[in-house]
Amino acid sequence: MTSGHARGTQEEQEKYFSDACDNVRKNAFFMQQQLDAENLQDALRYAATMINELRTSKLYPSRYYEVYMNVTTQLAHLEAYIESEYKKKAASDVTAANVWLKFQYDRVQWAANIVPRLYLLATIASVCLKIHVDEHEEVMRILFDLVSMTKGVQHPTRGLFLRNYLSQISRSILPDVPETVNVQSLDDHPIVKRAVDFVLQNFAEMTRLWVRMQHQGAVRDRSKRERERLQLRMLVGTNLRRLSELNVVSGAIYQHYVLKKVTEQIVKCKDRIAQEYLMECLIMVFSDDYHLRTLEAFLSVVSKLQSTVNINSIVIKLMERLAKYAAESENALKFAEKNIFAVFQTYCGQIVEKHKKMTFADRLALNVELVHFAAQCYAGKDEYIGQMLEETLAVVQQQQKAAMNAACVSHLHRMLVAPIRAMNVRVLQFPAYCALMSTLPSREDVARVSCDVVAALVDAKVCLRTPDEIEKLLAMIHPLIYDEAEADAARDDEEEEQFDAQQTLVAKLIHLMANAASTDVHYKCLHLARKHFGKGGEQRLLYTFPALVFNSLRLIARVQKQSQQQEEQEQEMEVSAKKMFQFVHQICSAYGSHAPEVGVRLWLQGALAGNECALADICYEFVSQAWLCFEEHVSDSQQQFEAIVCIAGYLQQIECLEEDNFDTLRSKCVAHSNRLLKKAAAAQCFILCANLYLDTRFKDGRVACKCLVKACKRASQMMDGVPMMATFVQVLNKYVYAILNKCGDVDYDKVNQLVALVKDKMQSEQQLMQAQQLQPELQEAVQYFRLTAQYIDDLKHSNDSDIAEAFAPIELK
Repeated sequence: MTSGHARGTQEEQEKYFSDACDNVRKNAFFMQQQLDAENLQDALRYAATMINELRTSKLYPSRYYEVYMNVTTQLAHLEAYIESEYKKKAASDVTAANVWLKFQYDRVQWAANIVPRLYLLATIASVCLKIHVDEHEEVMRILFDLVSMTKGVQHPTRGLFLRNYLSQISRSILPDVPETVNVQSLDDHPIVKRAVDFVLQNFAEMTRLWVRMQHQGAVRDRSKRERERLQLRMLVGTNLRRLSELNVVSGAIYQHYVLKKVTEQIVKCKDRIAQEYLMECLIMVFSDDYHLRTLEAFLSVVSKLQSTVNINSIVIKLMERLAKYAAESENALKFAEKNIFAVFQTYCGQIVEKHKKMTFADRLALNVELVHFAAQCYAGKDEYIGQMLEETLAVVQQQQKAAMNAACVSHLHRMLVAPIRAMNVRVLQFPAYCALMSTLPSREDVARVSCDVVAALVDAKVCLRTPDEIEKLLAMIHPLIYDEAEADAARDDEEEEQFDAQQTLVAKLIHLMANAASTDVHYKCLHLARKHFGKGGEQRLLYTFPALVFNSLRLIARVQKQSQQQEEQEQEMEVSAKKMFQFVHQICSAYGSHAPEVGVRLWLQGALAGNECALADICYEFVSQAWLCFEEHVSDSQQQFEAIVCIAGYLQQIECLEEDNFDTLRSKCVAHSNRLLKKAAAAQCFILCANLYLDTRFKDGRVACKCLVKACKRASQMMDGVPMMATFVQVLNKYVYAILNKCGDVDYDKVNQLVALVKDKMQSEQQLMQAQQLQPELQEAVQYFRLTAQYIDDLKHSNDSDIAEAFAPIELK
């Protein structure tokens, strides 16, 4: 057995632990060998030798715990054997079996050392308790006998683990009441009261031992002893868990008996670590209902704790626990019946008054938790949050910004975000809320909090309904709206990613600006936003202006619908659709030069809105501006191709223009397609241009056919045969579409030449790749042509004579 007090180095510690484990395994083997031979006397001797390893003082608590677990596992085998032997004897003679068991109980009391003696007593007592489980008087007699004897071990570590073993064996056999019984007084259940007293007595003894650990050894080892104590805290807290599991501990019993007994021990121990941990244990293990019933009593105990105890942590944990409880809808009534917030607010004020040396961060933490508690538990009581915001602002203004460390900034961060989630934009009515944002020490802190505020609004889909709300919010989150005067435009990759995330949030915020009751107010909101975002700089407006445009177009649709209704009622509107289009025009004009590829699309969105409002002049203006933006700012060939595709697609949807204006716009599509340098892009654009002459109100088959001829010409100049062939097949399909739409300008000779050309290209490409597997692109093009040819053949043999006649001139073979 390892013994003594010096723990030595880490290597020596490992050696002590290894030796202890070896001795436990060896004696456990011999014990089991004797049990198999039905020699209980020698088995108990080996068990006592094995338990001797728990007498050591050399092991750290974590290592001692492992040895303890190994020993108690083996004692469980011993207990099972004794119980089995008792049952065998009891089957023939119960009296003789009881005498035998009592003899074993008395025998182990002759063990030389107290530690193995008490472990063996507890092990055999466990069997006795199971036998007399229904004899509550006998059970409690045995348990109190054991708890009295355990006082013989006063070494803190050994005593704690011994009492934990006693608590473990008594867990399932303590007398209790049924779950359905709600006990109001322990006087009605004297036996069960003794069970509660047993747990409380064990708790008191373990607490005293745990605290005594702090006062043993040299002062220089104080921090090491604190670490060791923290490793053992669960042993003490287990007793409170045992109490919470007893059915007899109802709300009334907890309030009038258990809480008083437990807190007496906590206050009496006068130890910071013990008081902090055990108060937090009380919060964690007992029901939220119990905490509501005993809130004032609990808080009064907190005020009696040592001055070095982190009272903030205890109060905050209790508030967090009750806030989660209040979040469940069925518990809302309980909080409505009793003003829990006022209780916490009063008590927190007393804490601040009593602890004059409380740090600035701790004061902020209390206020933050009160705001969070009010936001979660009393969502309709805006005045609670307002009071705490004003109080916090007063505290912050007394401090210098330099005094704000990371913890203080974190507390303010939570304080500013929590009300937004509970009150949404209503919180902006409190001047203290916006003022608190300005107290943050750096622009980066303000930006970080602003992002979370905006994200909370976006997640909740809260509408910003008035210019006043928007003015206050944008002023508060100014780092997201404006650049610093001396800010350097260059950003690294991480900063660029952060900037992108911030501005994306702001863009989402713009979509929340709306007033369902008044289009005029909605317009004023957008006008105010445009004023702020226009000052944000070139990089920011790339994100904000498109969102403004789409919000404005949504408003235009509302205005147009309401104007039609009010015309019938002979009423006038302050904001007309035309005025809104002027507003959109200004935004697009300012945006186009900064991001022309997106600017073109914004102009086209405005044109489409004008088309839906049947405002031909506005529609023509917006498409013209789209072409102007394209011509002046889009220079990249790929972007030019994408812009022409986009413009052609939008033009195909427009129906309000006169023929001359529409013809002017689609002619520009043809002209700009002709200027594209890339042959493949030009060919695709010509095919799209053909749609503008085939599939719109103003059809012109002659120009459509010219566009298809130009597409073939550009395709024939391509170097790669597979894309060339695919383009030819697309043109062939467009010819089929034109014939089906009764376009009389189709030149069948050109169609037949095209079919022959495709066949020739397909054959030559396949011959080039005879030695290799066909490329997927070629296979796709070949399949495309075969399906097209099959479709033409079906049309040639159609039952509709007009269709059959129209496709008869096409030669497929």
